[in-house]
Amino acid sequence: MKYRLFCALELPAELRTKLAEAQAGFKAATPRGSVRWARPPGIHITLKFYGDVGAERVPELEAGLKRAAATSGPLALTVRGLGVFPNPKQPQVIWAGLQGDLEPITRLAAQVEAEGVALGFAAERRPFMPHLTLGRVHDELRPADLTALLAVVEQAQPTVLGELRVDTLSLMASELKPLGAVYERLFTVPLGQGPATA
Repeated sequence: MKYRLFCALELPAELRTKLAEAQAGFKAATPRGSVRWARPPGIHITLKFYGDVGAERVPELEAGLKRAAATSGPLALTVRGLGVFPNPKQPQVIWAGLQGDLEPITRLAAQVEAEGVALGFAAERRPFMPHLTLGRVHDELRPADLTALLAVVEQAQPTVLGELRVDTLSLMASELKPLGAVYERLFTVPLGQGPATA
């Protein structure tokens, strides 16, 4: 049996509720059908994507993630503003940004990455950029719709969407379905017991 696996920080219920409210406002302000909005229960911060992995390797991944988690205390960040990947001329993903002291989450991601590479998983080529994917932009938007979409992103820059506090690391399995990915948590490990970092 194989899983499509990734390591993630899951969001608290209160933040998911606030993101759902924010998404409703963005949906009303953007051109109809221009964005496929992510379902709030599935929004998370991906730290490492492993790909298709046999079930027999899950225990060694758990051991590696326990080692990585032990190096970090609980995390506290502010979710603010919107951005797009890869660029405003051809946006594919709309994301919410994270602000505050990003060094602890960046260090945790590096530890997770190092553990994955040590287990033989491919190294990530792109630098880690913590974000929350809120939606995926449909291909080939009309110029007027693209302009309207980017205006919503720009206007949202100063908007605080919520506060993120997280104290566990999760290994998640993803199943791709016609209406989007469905996620299953295989296990969680606690982050180190140091003070929360803001």
